[in-house]
Amino acid sequence: MASGKIENGKETLVDTVYEQIRRDIVGHVLLPGQKLKTKELSARYGVSETPVKLALNRLCTEHVIDNYPRQGMKVHEFSPDEAGEIFDIRRMMDLYYTKEVIDTVASNRIFQEEMRKNVEEHLEIVAEISENASLEQYLEKIHV
Repeated sequence: MASGKIENGKETLVDTVYEQIRRDIVGHVLLPGQKLKTKELSARYGVSETPVKLALNRLCTEHVIDNYPRQGMKVHEFSPDEAGEIFDIRRMMDLYYTKEVIDTVASNRIFQEEMRKNVEEHLEIVAEISENASLEQYLEKIHV
């Protein structure tokens, strides 16, 4: 999906451009290794080159973009080692927050009821889509 013009709210224009470029990198609109040209980006986002340059500089400090002297800026390409580190960090965060979610659910009756309703809805959909009477009976047996 191509990016459209920026609609500026309470953020500064640089913040808005920064977020859009970051979103386009994460969404693979801007690809790893792709050269970034300020004129093209300013046209894409409907802004002057100055906020684009400032946003790109901020992304460089975060190592999202690489700056090559006399060559320009490119979207950072992650090495296998960097990708492994990112997945390790994500795994640690998931483990930590899983405990937090369990604690929240255990102490919040309203949240428990919402989750129970959610599970019921999902089981009904699975049984309906499968058109499998045995599966439907099994799901009814295991449902708490």
